[in-house]
Amino acid sequence: PRRADYAIVENAMSCTACGSPFQKSNPMKPGYLPADKFDVQVKLSKIEKAQKLQNKADQSSQDWSPEDEIEWMLKNSDDSGFVSPQAAAEGIDINRMAEELDLDLEL
Repeated sequence: PRRADYAIVENAMSCTACGSPFQKSNPMKPGYLPADKFDVQVKLSKIEKAQKLQNKADQSSQDWSPEDEIEWMLKNSDDSGFVSPQAAAEGIDINRMAEELDLDLEL
């Protein structure tokens, strides 16, 4: 079963031990991950970005850049580009996003 709230994913694209950015091209360089693990981290970075946008929306819309607002609208719009009042009120659905990315965010 999924939890209602998740911890915020932070620094999904860098190693927590050494701080090196993850990469999948050279196993001899810091931050190397096999391709499948690297792809999971890329997906987690998308979740991280969405969580940061949602937190920003929850705190205050006055701090938003135009780019933040456009990205939030894109994440909350349907296929036609329409943002429903319900979606605007509820915010970004991290659970749905995780399912679409085929990620299990259970802690």
